[in-house]
Amino acid sequence: MDNEHQTNSSTDANHKDSAANLHTVSSEEETSRFSRRRFLRTSAAVSPVLLSLKSPTAWANGMGGQNCSIMMSGNASNPQNCITEPLAPREWADILKSRRDSPQYPLRQSLKNGGINGNSPFNGKFLRPLNQWRYSPTKGWMFKISFRKCSNPKFKQTLRNAPNSKYKIALSFKPTSREQGTQKDDFTIILEPPRFHNTVVTAYLNSYFSPSLISYSYYPEQIETSVIQTIMTSANLIMDELNKGNRPKKDLASIYRPFTQLVRDLKRWS
Repeated sequence: MDNEHQTNSSTDANHKDSAANLHTVSSEEETSRFSRRRFLRTSAAVSPVLLSLKSPTAWANGMGGQNCSIMMSGNASNPQNCITEPLAPREWADILKSRRDSPQYPLRQSLKNGGINGNSPFNGKFLRPLNQWRYSPTKGWMFKISFRKCSNPKFKQTLRNAPNSKYKIALSFKPTSREQGTQKDDFTIILEPPRFHNTVVTAYLNSYFSPSLISYSYYPEQIETSVIQTIMTSANLIMDELNKGNRPKKDLASIYRPFTQLVRDLKRWS
């Protein structure tokens, strides 16, 4: 994305608001990381739970089944010797609705300590940094997420829906200037990328327990950043189409490629 430029005092105020929002997000991430680290340091009791949910196919640092058998027997001295593969959406759905008497409940409690539960809104977790106008002077447009027209499913809704389920992501565009003779008009497009919400939430939950308990390639902060980058890449492609004089349709294949690539990169479960 091109560097943002401030053009007047109103723009200054908008950028200050954006900075404040990003600072709030950063503070919440720090709290979440602290809760996550604190939990993973005392995770011996939780490792058997993860292993009972999915038979591990890969062990950390070459550790084998003997260490995992010790873990399952309740005599674990080092829970990091046995790490499970990523869990699928249906397994996380069960964890998020587990009760206190369930062996899965410690996982749900850990997520709760980090401010995550089945009712967590998707947009609040992943899309909030894009609720302010983003300027792209070289393309002649600015854009933002139109929250009013977006779907905003809860985590539990994204997990229990079919993997190919679709939710709406609305992107609004405005020309950065309305010079005489230009034909640029405000434009809103509603995208429905398949499997996007389902995959992002599942990836985020797996990343929360990585690398101590789940062998997964990403950390929570990387998931959040990848969502923003994906939408910004798609927005750039849309602006390119607008500058060609086209009004992109929501089923235009090229603007979905960033979403498709992210889903492919994040999905490491079966």
